[in-house]
Amino acid sequence: MSQKLSLLDIVSTFEEKIQNKMFCYTLSNGQTIRIAIYQEQICHLLGIQYVFGHDKRYLGAKGYQSIKSENITIDSLKKHNLKQYNYIKERLLYFDKLYEILTKGQLIKFYNEKAFPYTKIEADFIVIKNGQKHIYHLFLRQEKPNDNLYSAISFIVKSIDEKYPKQYIDHQEYKKKKKIEIHQM
Repeated sequence: MSQKLSLLDIVSTFEEKIQNKMFCYTLSNGQTIRIAIYQEQICHLLGIQYVFGHDKRYLGAKGYQSIKSENITIDSLKKHNLKQYNYIKERLLYFDKLYEILTKGQLIKFYNEKAFPYTKIEADFIVIKNGQKHIYHLFLRQEKPNDNLYSAISFIVKSIDEKYPKQYIDHQEYKKKKKIEIHQM
């Protein structure tokens, strides 16, 4: 990594571009999909649970506040578990692409049983964006039955050079977006 990566910078970018915003997609079939990403989801989306063994002190609102108060930093992640830090490093590096993914990405209706290799991720949709060397995936799940509000449950970065770069997007149902609106919440 050529740039100095900071969790505080990641959170600041999130607060500036994503927090308190609702991303609304109107699909060509008339369906509306509303997407909200909450600050309590940041640690999970970044994969911090892998570094700290799912310790609840490093997730949700507590984890978010730990980043804000700099109790969780890149250095503390590396020091605690370097192997797992390396596993999530690309998520951290590309999390600033989230706004671009939400505003310019493609929407896919996701069926985990169609993924190859199989995945345990249970999501309703994925918003994907192709980069030069990566595919960025933001997985969404419906918050309540019979509601069109979805929230992020996972963020995965796949290198186009890995064995199955299209694991989550091949054999899925692409949706055509007619319009995107961003509203304050």
